[in-house]
Amino acid sequence: MKYNLNYTAKSKDRYLSKSNDWDNWMESHKSYTSALEFSEVGSEFWILNSVSNNRIGPISFDIYIGFNKSLISNNTYEYLNLFSGITTYFQGW
Repeated sequence: MKYNLNYTAKSKDRYLSKSNDWDNWMESHKSYTSALEFSEVGSEFWILNSVSNNRIGPISFDIYIGFNKSLISNNTYEYLNLFSGITTYFQGW
């Protein structure tokens, strides 16, 4: 089992030009800011059938299923990501 919790925050962009008014407007104006805040949580569950001592059957494989979900999303997108997969290992001597 694997868990993750990520948090990202970015302050406003800083602009430097010959016009202070333009710089201030580019950094933030009505209904817009370049600052953002984002937090996500996720989990994965793995079944490992690639360890030789515990392997079931003749073929090595790992199976996983998981999700990622945004918790906080200020000035960025929200999402829910569900995923699953299988990894196989073939080896010849």
